[in-house]
Amino acid sequence: MIALPEPKVIKILGDRFRRRYGKTLEYSLGGIPTFVFDPHNEALLFWHQYAKRPSVLLHIDDHPDRAITDSFSYVKETTKIETFLEYAMRYVHRGSFIMPAFHEGIINVMYSFSPYRPNQGDSNGRILNGEVVPAMTKVIERGNIVFEPDSPFFTKLTLNDIIKDFSSIKYLDYILDIDLDAFMGIHDSRRERKRYVKRIEQISYLLHRIPRPQLITIARSQNPDSFVPREFVDTLEAAVLDMVNGVFSRK
Repeated sequence: MIALPEPKVIKILGDRFRRRYGKTLEYSLGGIPTFVFDPHNEALLFWHQYAKRPSVLLHIDDHPDRAITDSFSYVKETTKIETFLEYAMRYVHRGSFIMPAFHEGIINVMYSFSPYRPNQGDSNGRILNGEVVPAMTKVIERGNIVFEPDSPFFTKLTLNDIIKDFSSIKYLDYILDIDLDAFMGIHDSRRERKRYVKRIEQISYLLHRIPRPQLITIARSQNPDSFVPREFVDTLEAAVLDMVNGVFSRK
């Protein structure tokens, strides 16, 4: 096992926000900037700040997080929110932060995969034969961001489909986004909870076979609602960090 580097505590919205949601930690895992935080919509801040544009998103989560929300420009015009930071943390929620990433040009393709359903991955846009086929969004009435009717969408993707797609392109800027509820959920039975190691191994298999990401974001899924059992979240976080660090420290 490769030793995990010491993290740095970073502040986003000040002490009042941190008392509510907890610390945000920054690691360098295999030389890749890696952020661990709550709630999941905080990922949008790091993508906005660190990601090359446009990037591909690899979203490892038990939820797609593609709920419709209003665009940043619409919110600026109609509310007192002025900065993208405020928008990401006070307006967008943990289930709607991906649509703004598409609309702002941060990402143009999203692969969504859950180890609970290994033959049911999907993608908005896709990498096909070494070419990026982007998803397309638009803003409709009341500022809502939606996908264009003819925006490419693919279903029933497997781990091997994702490996094939990611391996078909020589230079790929992508974001690895992980929610810990991809490995253990709050409603899992005792038997299901014991299978988290197998689910982590699935993602280890995937990451060993695709290029290194430019950025990693990891959500603990504890606030404002808990999607991972609180008594297991620290153990789960440590296991996922060890796996990611082990994969990319060797690449």
